[in-house]
Amino acid sequence: MSRSHQIMTNINARFLRIANRFHRDQRGTSLTEFVICLPIFILIFVGVVNLNKLQDKSMYIKLQATNRLWTNAIPVQKSSVSIHMLPVAGGGKATAEIASHIKDPLSDTIGMASTVGLAATGHFGESYALVKPIDMMADVFTSSMNLEMRGDPVYNGQELARDLLDDGLIKSLPSGSGPLAAFNAFITASGARPAIAAGIRYGLAAGHADADVTFAGQSYQLSTVYDVLVAPKPTSEMVTTAVTRLAVESHKPFSGVLGIAWSNGL
Repeated sequence: MSRSHQIMTNINARFLRIANRFHRDQRGTSLTEFVICLPIFILIFVGVVNLNKLQDKSMYIKLQATNRLWTNAIPVQKSSVSIHMLPVAGGGKATAEIASHIKDPLSDTIGMASTVGLAATGHFGESYALVKPIDMMADVFTSSMNLEMRGDPVYNGQELARDLLDDGLIKSLPSGSGPLAAFNAFITASGARPAIAAGIRYGLAAGHADADVTFAGQSYQLSTVYDVLVAPKPTSEMVTTAVTRLAVESHKPFSGVLGIAWSNGL
């Protein structure tokens, strides 16, 4: 064997021993896995942080909108301003408010239909606009529910019930003469009777909040709108009785039974 061949054999043997020892050595093998997985862990961490920021911002604007909603609702509930006591005024104002911040076309359209119904035919029209879509869907599967935009089925032909409950604009005025009859006709025509007698407040109180948030390097705008029908304002039994008695005076059978000084005395 030549010397050069012997040298090459020794080199190959030494290389094989080094390679075999390196192959058996387990130290540092986890570093490769760490380097491969590190970018994935970084992406997951950044995503969790951004999702947390998004959730925090979303909760913040919801709380802010809720706070503004009740800040706006409570003064309306205590108010005696005509726009909150007349269905045409309250419904018109609520319609304008919804139109100014349309976010969800479907729900906002239904909401606007109910406020237009309120302005046109009072609380019966408002209710009709809300349940009419259900009626239309029911017609597909069952016979029609025959919903009425006015409250005739509720009144059942009773004129006194109509005068007490109908707060729409399109209706006949109660009969009678004299100052009390004129005042009764006025509150009937304006639709203010439920507001005076039962403390009803018309229209919507709304709370709206916006915020900008950055997610994955992109800027987005979050928006929340809440609205609620304002609760009635408590009234005294004296006021309720007086306004109801005033309506009764236009109906002779009831007026005769309940006769007072300016009617048929008992």
